Amino acid sequence: MRRLPVKLREQFERFPPEWWNGVQELRLRAGSPIYVKTAKQWGFLDRGTLVSSARGAFLLSAELLRETFHSLCADSVQRIEEELKRGFFSMEGGHRIGVYGEVITRQGEVLGFSSQSSLVLRVAHEVPGSARAIVQRCCQQTLPSVLLYGLPGSGKTTLLRDFAAELSAGCTGRPFQVAVLDERGELAALSNGRAQFALGPCTDVYSLCPKALALEMALRAGAPELMVCDELGGEEDLPFLLSGMAAGVAVAASAHAASFEGLLRRPALRRLYDASIFDWYILLSEGRPVEFRDEKGRVVA
Repeated sequence: MRRLPVKLREQFERFPPEWWNGVQELRLRAGSPIYVKTAKQWGFLDRGTLVSSARGAFLLSAELLRETFHSLCADSVQRIEEELKRGFFSMEGGHRIGVYGEVITRQGEVLGFSSQSSLVLRVAHEVPGSARAIVQRCCQQTLPSVLLYGLPGSGKTTLLRDFAAELSAGCTGRPFQVAVLDERGELAALSNGRAQFALGPCTDVYSLCPKALALEMALRAGAPELMVCDELGGEEDLPFLLSGMAAGVAVAASAHAASFEGLLRRPALRRLYDASIFDWYILLSEGRPVEFRDEKGRVVA
């Protein structure tokens, strides 16, 4: 809220402070009402309330959208230009801002945006204990490699973060040494050297560093037992994970997929499956696990 322009902040001032604990995302579109999604409701912003109809709701001007963009990136587009090439940037606290608009490209490569037409503010949340069911189900005998997958908003990052915290705190009997490879700055949200989320007493973090480089440094610097990273899916992830497996390190990661079959239709993830990287595949929905599969893809009751 502190980073929003005054005119936009005024639209939210009627909501009580505790209401913000449930806010999951804000969608700001030039010339359109502001869409708000919370844990219990959704709607369009209209003078301090949420209404189901967009008709008559407060309209966000293109000028106010531009002001919001520059305010959220602290008036330093250069600071976030590398992230913007992937369509988003992250804020202190682990919040992600997706950006739509006129894209500047050269020879098929995204260089940045000439203007913004909408912003999607996804609010990071910490839910202690949310991964306990996964730890109790999968980590009683050995420290496994697990892949959490689901649709956007299914709770992958939140549960992955808590999975690291639970094992780092010794919930299975002894603490494990955990390395969080936070390429997008969302898992730990480091600020002045300190994580903004609880990750456990035996967790070390590399932030805003490509996973492959962070892995190499982590293996040299701290001999981790578990590596945690967000959002797999690219071809570059296969050698990264094979290197970790060869070093005897367990991996906990996440990926976008609506189903196990959909997961395997993505070429890079199919190769990870064929290489037997993961011991468990766990489908998430609404912040909880709904299906467990073993390394062969068989549903475990």
